[in-house]
Amino acid sequence: MYHYRYLIFLALHLLIYPCLAGTLIPKTARWKFKSDGADQGMVWSAASFNDSVWASGKAELGFGDSPTTTLQAGYITSYFRKSFNIVNPSRFSDFTVNLRRDDGIIVYVNGVEVYRNNMPGGTVDYITPASSVCADDGSTVFSFNLPTSTFVAGNNVIAAEVHNVTASNVDLTFELELISNPKLVPVITRGPYLQSVNSGSAVLRWRTDIPSNSKVRWGKTMTYGKNVTDTNLVTEHQVQLNNLTADTRYFYTIGTTTRLLQGDSANFLRTAPLTTTVKKVRIWALGDFGNGSADQQTVLNSYLNYLGSEKNDMWIWLGDNAYENGTDAEYQNYVFNVYGNLFKSWNFYPALGNHDYGQVGYLSSSALGTNFPYFNMFTLPASAQSGGVASGTEKYYSYNWSNIHFIALDSYGALNHIGSDMYNWLQNDLASNTQRWTIVYFHHPPYSKGTHNSDTEIEMVDMRQNIVPLLETYGVYLVLTGHSHTYERSYFMHGHYGNESSFNSSMIVQSGDGISSPYLKDSLHNGTIYAVCGVGGKNSTSTTSGYPHNAKISSFAGFGGSLAIEIFGDTLNYKFLKMDGTIPDQFTMIKSATPRFSSIEVDKKELVIYPNPTGNSIHVFSEMSGQAEMSIFNGKGELVLKDQIFEDKIIDVSDFTSGVYMVKLAGNGKSVSQKLVINK
Repeated sequence: MYHYRYLIFLALHLLIYPCLAGTLIPKTARWKFKSDGADQGMVWSAASFNDSVWASGKAELGFGDSPTTTLQAGYITSYFRKSFNIVNPSRFSDFTVNLRRDDGIIVYVNGVEVYRNNMPGGTVDYITPASSVCADDGSTVFSFNLPTSTFVAGNNVIAAEVHNVTASNVDLTFELELISNPKLVPVITRGPYLQSVNSGSAVLRWRTDIPSNSKVRWGKTMTYGKNVTDTNLVTEHQVQLNNLTADTRYFYTIGTTTRLLQGDSANFLRTAPLTTTVKKVRIWALGDFGNGSADQQTVLNSYLNYLGSEKNDMWIWLGDNAYENGTDAEYQNYVFNVYGNLFKSWNFYPALGNHDYGQVGYLSSSALGTNFPYFNMFTLPASAQSGGVASGTEKYYSYNWSNIHFIALDSYGALNHIGSDMYNWLQNDLASNTQRWTIVYFHHPPYSKGTHNSDTEIEMVDMRQNIVPLLETYGVYLVLTGHSHTYERSYFMHGHYGNESSFNSSMIVQSGDGISSPYLKDSLHNGTIYAVCGVGGKNSTSTTSGYPHNAKISSFAGFGGSLAIEIFGDTLNYKFLKMDGTIPDQFTMIKSATPRFSSIEVDKKELVIYPNPTGNSIHVFSEMSGQAEMSIFNGKGELVLKDQIFEDKIIDVSDFTSGVYMVKLAGNGKSVSQKLVINK
């Protein structure tokens, strides 16, 4: 059935697109020819040679054997050229040439010799005779195959010179047929890569060089056990896995219904935890990365070294993902090829930048559409299945992971004024959100004086004036952006919607850098951090007038880097990871508002203190098997409490003064520690 469907597909394409499959040059094709005894030199077989003055005729070509077209007799050599087009040679397995000749022949493709028969070796010219009289009188069909590398995508020229054994020979024959041989076994040219992973489903995507059906085997072990198929013949494969269990690892393979194409121990996905589950979530965020530079690779290596044996949960793209114009080839060369096997198991969620829109113009009619490669290669959570309000578009969307709500916005190709579709959706999504943390990301920063100026560039002005007030109304904690090829991080701030000069200290919610004293998010409507990280592959020492922006507490130019963010329970740890592995900026943010969910599941792989911060009591969950000793130290390192704990225990800390404490558990030959914030 597979071969039958595939042959039907090829037959249809042969009728509609004759250059894509089947006979590229038929036996009776019309050829340009030269048969006047003139010396054609050495360049006549090249694709660039101008044969416009040559005569033309249909094969069979020659004289003396009643061919369709009669050539001029009396000369040793006749020359033939034929132009033809191949859209993509790699879509075929190889190419077959069938020819007849009398007496000798040399064949060229784009000026390179590919075949010689009944001719002497070495260099030949227009008076070089064939090696011998052709005993078969040109009736034998000679066949040979050419690899796909022989041809180029687009226009090609096949050329032949036919030599008689003498100038007085009474006949000459030339006929050539070129056939493309389709692949019956598809080859993966992109992927696999994960899309729209949530607690109960996931999408697997990959690309093949020729159309085929799709099959995914999957299961909790590498024996798999389950499979899902799609019988449609496609090159862009999308298979959705359903009825998955939350916070569970699944292995998978990809292929056709008859053949395994790829699958190994690196092929796995992990579903999202339930939104009521407290898990440590690791997030990698970077923008302006896909340019194929050495810095891009170094930034990647620095994060992999930082991550070590830990798993990464979320990979956030901040726009301008593939330079210069977000073409499919640029995504392939500078994104999929660079990050390679990470795509097999990492969840990634991109936002759009101006380069992903091919620089067509901010809010232009083209930008407001979706006729860009980005929208064809990604399957993003535009429905409500991933936990947010359905946006109905991949331009902007939201999703949940553990107790975090993520929102990706479009700062270039979607209207953002009050009453616009994106604004209304964002307002509804924020109003419906019940997650403990909210992180928003988009490309154009509302505050920057790096390589772009947020006072003058309309994309940045619009996001600051239209979107930022809405984000702050609903207590968004962290806003991540790119665009400027610098690193910039704001104060813990609120209420700045004008130009840089209007920023003042009253807009700083909590002073300090968030390192020695963590930022406390003590109100849903108070305090947001705005970060710019457009240095994932691009970076610059050039900055605009006014750098650093008055609203920024930390700014760096001239080197690449990325953001390593960890959220666990009520604590967010943020680090700017420089491409040399150092951490020039970081902060901690702690939620101290009343919890917004009633039931808590705890990841027992870590020491958990809940709630944290607190003013009264804490519930301590222990990872230790058996009984452990719990010690609490104040900021001076003094022991203030000692107790025994078995799995979990509620501890009254109402007598403790406000400050940062350290809780330590020791037992079974190991110890773990966690910060505790007492906030009266």
